[in-house]
Amino acid sequence: MAQHCTNIQSLDLSGCDELTNGISVLSSLKNLRLLVMRDNPNLTNISFLSQCTKLEHLDLGSCKMLNDDSFKGLSDHCKKLRDLQLDYLIFITDQLLVPFFKHCRLRTVSLRGCPQITDVSLRILLDRVEHLEYICVRNCPRVSQRIIRKFMANDHVLADVQSSSDIMPEDEEEFMFE
Repeated sequence: MAQHCTNIQSLDLSGCDELTNGISVLSSLKNLRLLVMRDNPNLTNISFLSQCTKLEHLDLGSCKMLNDDSFKGLSDHCKKLRDLQLDYLIFITDQLLVPFFKHCRLRTVSLRGCPQITDVSLRILLDRVEHLEYICVRNCPRVSQRIIRKFMANDHVLADVQSSSDIMPEDEEEFMFE
């Protein structure tokens, strides 16, 4: 199908339990701007999306098998990416996010329930906050109160965070970076 529908700009493949890495055929969708593939438990690699250089919106929430290696080369080629939703990807780390935050002019970033995300990558994003409109770091236990306050201090950024009692205390933050 993808080979014959190369002008597709929007595609939602959410909840396709049988979706596997055979979907690399999507790389032929050169005009793809919006891709939603939420809740696909068998998806382990999306590096083929680096061929979709017009991609602006990527939602991979709850694709629980994805990790940093699953995204190889994506941030280098998808520089038009503006909306990145990676909710509940428990294996992703700051190492994955830093290139996205450096190379893409992101407007929205959702990292809800990503337990390995820390202030390290969020500091990079904070330095490029001029385009950012929304960030969600709910249920990210390694994100400190200090970085959340910095995002909240920006008038044009809506920060979606958990209650302060669930956020890592200040003194633990310093320990984390030693």
